[in-house]
Amino acid sequence: YYHDVIETVLNEKKKELYAGLKTGLLFQFFFLCVVAIICFSLVRYFHRNFNRDLLMFAEFFDKSVNSTVTIDAGQLKFKEIELLALAANKMSANRHQAEMKMQESRAKLQAALDHMNDAVFITDVNGTFIDFNDAFVRFCRFKNKAECPVQFKEYHRYLEIRYSHDGEIRPPEKWAISSALRGETGINEEFYMTRKDTGEAWVGSYNYAPIRDAGGPIVGAVATAHDITDRKKAED
Repeated sequence: YYHDVIETVLNEKKKELYAGLKTGLLFQFFFLCVVAIICFSLVRYFHRNFNRDLLMFAEFFDKSVNSTVTIDAGQLKFKEIELLALAANKMSANRHQAEMKMQESRAKLQAALDHMNDAVFITDVNGTFIDFNDAFVRFCRFKNKAECPVQFKEYHRYLEIRYSHDGEIRPPEKWAISSALRGETGINEEFYMTRKDTGEAWVGSYNYAPIRDAGGPIVGAVATAHDITDRKKAED
């Protein structure tokens, strides 16, 4: 008896339910669109400003390799990055001061080396020459510094060294730098030397020692030498 009435009520309720669902879905869709737009805008804002600040840092590091530069912290958008900029500027200033002191010390060292009569040569742990003076050029019978190889292992092509005048050939691993890089030291050690290209012979007196860092490992070698040929002739 009530079937038609109930069916009518159910159909009305279905329509109301569908209308509510549509309204709710439209509202949620609109809400999600607004949230997406806001998130996209925020991402664009932060990306643009972060990217701008980071580009300033990248430019700072590129230029700071060869010169002293600073970052204008007032142009940065974010307080945290501004603090990094202040720290970077302080680091750049400190490095510049350290470089100036290093250059001053190196100039003094170079002046001292250039005025020494003894040959002085310094290598890193791989046997690459870090520095040597004009006396070393003369001692090894080269014309100028440009002729001197920068790798210690190349000197055996120019020099032959013996333990005595007519004695056994001293192999390169027993030369001063090789010995120093193994941790050995030598004082007034005699090397009987001959230029392979000219045949010129002389006797060198060597002092050598390893260079160690603060922790103890060997980081290089230093050697000094002077020509004692005339003295050996006088002794003979």
